[in-house]
Amino acid sequence: MSVTSGCPDVMVPVLSKMTVSMEWRFSRLSADLIRMPYSAAFPVPTMMATGVARPRAQGQEMTSTAMAFERANSKSCPAAIHTMAVRMAMKKGDKKWIEHLNVISEKTKELLAGGHTRQNRGVLMTLYDEEFHQKITSVSKNPLLICIEKTITDCLADYRNKVFMLDENIERAYRSHCAIIEAIQSGDVSAAEETINEHLADSLADMKMVQEKN
Repeated sequence: MSVTSGCPDVMVPVLSKMTVSMEWRFSRLSADLIRMPYSAAFPVPTMMATGVARPRAQGQEMTSTAMAFERANSKSCPAAIHTMAVRMAMKKGDKKWIEHLNVISEKTKELLAGGHTRQNRGVLMTLYDEEFHQKITSVSKNPLLICIEKTITDCLADYRNKVFMLDENIERAYRSHCAIIEAIQSGDVSAAEETINEHLADSLADMKMVQEKN
């Protein structure tokens, strides 16, 4: 049934508690509303409200990423991708991308200083960690690496979010990011590869613990 006039009340069942309100309009005169409502949730507030870094209708359960985690949990997968990415980025990148990494690191440092709930810290750190690694991969300018890294990121978002609920994990990731940046700034490719591999090993170990507890 198509409604083109009147003031219908519509209730749409969703899993999220986020709500959006808007004035009613005659649909015949409101084609613009098809594209953009008057008011919509922004990504970060939605993440804060739901407590996950990748809020989606049916995908918030940890079990939805169990198979993906097993695939990514081999030492050869994330390590190979990020090792190649940092090597290529150091050859192709300029100082601007290193400055971007430093900005992300500073945001993490501020996060450790307090001012957020444990849940919000977990969400924000998940985003910062993803941004850090995606920046390195994007500077490599290798479409295949970028595509694979994005797939890994999407698959492991729920696990990352759980891991970063603990401040000690945020602090360890922060120290790892600083070590990676230091190696990149020094131009030492081997050191950069080594530090990023150590960071990934720590991260996967933490994610494995989360998986075992669930």
